[in-house]
Amino acid sequence: MLFACSSEHHPLCFVLACRAMYVLLFLQFTSSTFYDPARRALEPKLVPKKQLHLATTLDTFAWSVTVAVGSSLGGAVVSKLGTTMCFCTGQLHLLVRSPMRVAIAGAASMHMQHVMHLMKWSMLF
Repeated sequence: MLFACSSEHHPLCFVLACRAMYVLLFLQFTSSTFYDPARRALEPKLVPKKQLHLATTLDTFAWSVTVAVGSSLGGAVVSKLGTTMCFCTGQLHLLVRSPMRVAIAGAASMHMQHVMHLMKWSMLF
């Protein structure tokens, strides 16, 4: 594991891990500068106009709770189990979350196909 090495193993390993972490953080925050505005721009197209204020409020609330709870849990994991276990927990979370996202996207796609099929039939009558 690249991030699991510390300065006690080898100084070069620690330097490489820090540089890799800075590159990954740069890529993450650079991509979020494009993702967040695009996600916000899609909200009016996905939510009816009457419910748009509620949807944006719920989105902001969910983001705030996620940041607060995630930071608290992350701090607890680091203080109790150490940084290596924190990274392992993050990797485990990614392994669990990824198949769930694929399943949700597949279900949403099937639902949209069904809705489009119903709309096509409703236009005939």
